[in-house]
Amino acid sequence: MICPWCNAENNEEAAFCKTCGKLLPEPEVTAPQDNVSVEESNVIAETDTAEVTGIIEQSETAELLKKQDEKIVTNETEIIPNTQIVISGLSNDLKKQKRVTCIILAVAIALFFSTIGTGILAYQYYTEWSDLDNIQSKLDNVQSKYDSLTNRFNSLTDNYNSLKKKYDTIADAQDNYNDLLESDVFVRVTKVYNDADNSTDLDHTKITYLDFDYTVSKSKNIKDSETLYIKIINPDGSLRRGSSSPSGYTISETVGSYWSGWGSKSPGSYNRGYHTIEFWYNYHCVGKKRFYIN
Repeated sequence: MICPWCNAENNEEAAFCKTCGKLLPEPEVTAPQDNVSVEESNVIAETDTAEVTGIIEQSETAELLKKQDEKIVTNETEIIPNTQIVISGLSNDLKKQKRVTCIILAVAIALFFSTIGTGILAYQYYTEWSDLDNIQSKLDNVQSKYDSLTNRFNSLTDNYNSLKKKYDTIADAQDNYNDLLESDVFVRVTKVYNDADNSTDLDHTKITYLDFDYTVSKSKNIKDSETLYIKIINPDGSLRRGSSSPSGYTISETVGSYWSGWGSKSPGSYNRGYHTIEFWYNYHCVGKKRFYIN
């Protein structure tokens, strides 16, 4: 049977439309045939009545279910806004939680990298300090070796100066001896000192006049009035001379007299280095001495 309301197809026996639930028109009842008995017609009538009753009951049940569904839909419609409010609140809370989580994560990352950076800087400083300690240790070692070499050099210098003085003494003695073999006069210099303070520490900044202690040995035929010539030779080999100096010499004295020294009233007239004093008689060097002025 076709529903006249929604055009849905239904069973021929249906009283209500299964789609829209409206009452369907009753089917046309054909007149009983002549050959059907009264008993059979009653049975058929009872059967139809039962079916109509069942259909009515089904229609009432369907209407009840429809009302229940509408109530459920209404309740659900009321619940949906509340649910949306709850969902919206949860969404906001979730966003806040995300922001907080992001901030915490950012702070944690910053602290992590800051810790790493601090560790790297600390390691760099530690490495640099270690390198500085190693360099300082090497410098101390070099300084120790330098001090040792300096002490050794000073010791060798002192030994050299001592040996030089001995050599000069021996050389002077040898020269004096050779000259003595050819001369009747011999001069031995025993001391060289600064006349200003009688010090044998010959500091060129303090020397005014240099004095010499010496002894003269001569043969019996040499008179005290005979002339003895003296040379004072500078470190550069030049001869010290004055306005009254004899040619080729610094000063002249008699054999029997004592020479008082040579210099200037102002200190500093002598230069640093090895100087030599020589005594000459009859064109022969009869005595000499080398001395060092600081």
